[in-house]
Amino acid sequence: EIQLEHAKQAFVQRDNTQAGRVTAMDFRDIMVTIRPHMLTPFVEECLVAAAGGTTSHQVSFSYFNGFNSLLNNMELIRKIYSTLAGNRKDVEVTKEEFVLAAQKFGQVTPMEVDILFQLADLYEPRGRMTLADIERIAPLEEGTLPYNLAEAQRQKSPGDVSRPVLIQIAESAYRFALGSVAGAVGATAVYPIDLVKTRMQNQRSTGSFVGELMYKNSFDCFKKVLRYEGFFGLYRGLLPQLLGVAPEKAIKLTVNDFVRDKFMSKDGSVPLAAEILAGGCIRFKSRLY
Repeated sequence: EIQLEHAKQAFVQRDNTQAGRVTAMDFRDIMVTIRPHMLTPFVEECLVAAAGGTTSHQVSFSYFNGFNSLLNNMELIRKIYSTLAGNRKDVEVTKEEFVLAAQKFGQVTPMEVDILFQLADLYEPRGRMTLADIERIAPLEEGTLPYNLAEAQRQKSPGDVSRPVLIQIAESAYRFALGSVAGAVGATAVYPIDLVKTRMQNQRSTGSFVGELMYKNSFDCFKKVLRYEGFFGLYRGLLPQLLGVAPEKAIKLTVNDFVRDKFMSKDGSVPLAAEILAGGCIRFKSRLY
């Protein structure tokens, strides 16, 4: 992540002697300034005491990387602990037991385990660790990470995913409103064309000669309506048209979305048979309307 890379660059800048080490205070400043979201109050309070893992309180670059990697892997630390303790939270685990269990995962280094037990001993030096120690160090509780939520949602079966009835009704009403607006906009846009077509179909012979027509063609009809009736003459009778078209389009879109939602798979795709069924329902609805 970008913040971790910034932290590494800050470490290099604080390493004035180019020895690959920084002081405990520099270590604390880097963590508090760049990665505060990864620090619990307990860890932030213990940064100086834990710095470097030795009495010299000089933090090497490897320790710095291990410390940050541990904070990033706290969810995995929980899983390793659960393999040893099961569903219990008060089981005390030694460092040796934890290292053996961590080998099955292969993503936690021995240095990270050392730092983990070092932080746990800063709270109560007993050489053992419980789930409470992990929770005291972990920046976020298990299950609150975005990818955990996504994974939990993905693993749910379609029967588990249910929404309240009021939410479904509100969503249908929202789609109906959008369909009405879409139908009204579309009908308004093409209404002048429909008006010209209707007048061309319904025109009768007028004038002094038998068989003489009022409009020569569609363009002549459009020009005469615009000349003698003005721009708004092109939209004469629009309101009744909207009263018929807007609900019809809204119902069509709502029915289509409703049928597609019922057959949508977990990955968001809709089977071809469901697409055909949705189209058939729309056609059936059009016959009824």
